[in-house]
Amino acid sequence: MDLTNLKQNHPRLISYMEGAGYRSSYIHNVKAEIDRILCREKDNPWSSYLDIYRDYETTSLASKQSLICKATLIGILANFDIEGLYPNGRRRHSLWERNAYAQLLPEFKELVDHYENTASTLKISTKTLNGNMSAMSNFLHALQGMGCDCLIDVHEKHVLQYFTDDNNKGPCKSAGYKNVILKTLKLCSDYSEECLRIASFFPPMHNRRKNIQYITGDEITQLRACADNGLIQMRDKAILFLLLYTGIRGCDIAGLTFYSIDWKSDRFHVVQQKTAVPLELPLSPIVGNAIFDYITRERPDSNNEHIFLSKKTPHFPLTARGIGPVINGVMRKASIRQNPDDRKGTHIFRHHAATSMLENGVPRPVITQALGHAAPDSLDIYLHADFVHLKECSIGIEEYPVSEEVFVL
Repeated sequence: MDLTNLKQNHPRLISYMEGAGYRSSYIHNVKAEIDRILCREKDNPWSSYLDIYRDYETTSLASKQSLICKATLIGILANFDIEGLYPNGRRRHSLWERNAYAQLLPEFKELVDHYENTASTLKISTKTLNGNMSAMSNFLHALQGMGCDCLIDVHEKHVLQYFTDDNNKGPCKSAGYKNVILKTLKLCSDYSEECLRIASFFPPMHNRRKNIQYITGDEITQLRACADNGLIQMRDKAILFLLLYTGIRGCDIAGLTFYSIDWKSDRFHVVQQKTAVPLELPLSPIVGNAIFDYITRERPDSNNEHIFLSKKTPHFPLTARGIGPVINGVMRKASIRQNPDDRKGTHIFRHHAATSMLENGVPRPVITQALGHAAPDSLDIYLHADFVHLKECSIGIEEYPVSEEVFVL
């Protein structure tokens, strides 16, 4: 294993981490790992950084948690030495590949690559592209596990097995998930005619949507009280109010920068990560004041253009995955939705914004525009919770005979 690059350039890594504000104890651990590796430069038995990690697994009595820490440290060195990448608080180490794509056989992997190259020319967001590739990779990996080593080996029984539960009593995947894989196969028909043959095996499946557990008026009151009484930090309050009063997605909140807000005209804009479509919305006083308080009174001193930063040094921007835990913490402080089956996360606020506008008679095209939906029918899933208008459609049962025992509790 050639460690020349690490030996010559590791001071740059340490200098970067010091400048980025990493804790001195964390930097010390990185230095110690570098010294340990370089001390064994002449007689090291390793052929890769994964071997270095496995050395810990086989020769030490380290706990599971300490091995996780070692994997992180060695992963930082691997990314820097091999890829020239500096740590950023979000990048996962690449000691081993975890996804289905990395485990695919050559022909299956080439098919996914072909889809990526073809779909990248279309007007779809990076997030959607990655999601489609992930679904395709999982499908092909499952077929591979059934003994299919190439596309010609795939038959109807394999496809049906993937979409049916173990007892063959019904589908175990959603219709939407099936349609994603179906579209990717059809888009790859120019790669191999086998794609269309495999697509013909896909079973018919009905679109089914679970009832969304909506947020109640009492819960909104509790959340507001939690924020107004200072039980949560200013950053979390600003994120809560953005979700509650605008309905934008959590990933778009994470993407907000100082350039996103026009304070003079009280408006803010984002380029939606899901659809890549620009969206401009009014900035209400309650939301604007919460963001302003966070920026001026609590936000760490940082030159990063993103508004919302992590609390821990070196204060990297919050990611889309980091918004969910923030809201879950707010719900915990407000003592709501703490049962195991309770719906949490950020989408529940988007659902609340849509149903609130529907109940107040806001025209559907206006709601569609406010939520940044790419298709008007995306609003249909919220109609089942529009109780105001659903009650207008109710029919009395006075004219129908009903047995008395029906009303006995």
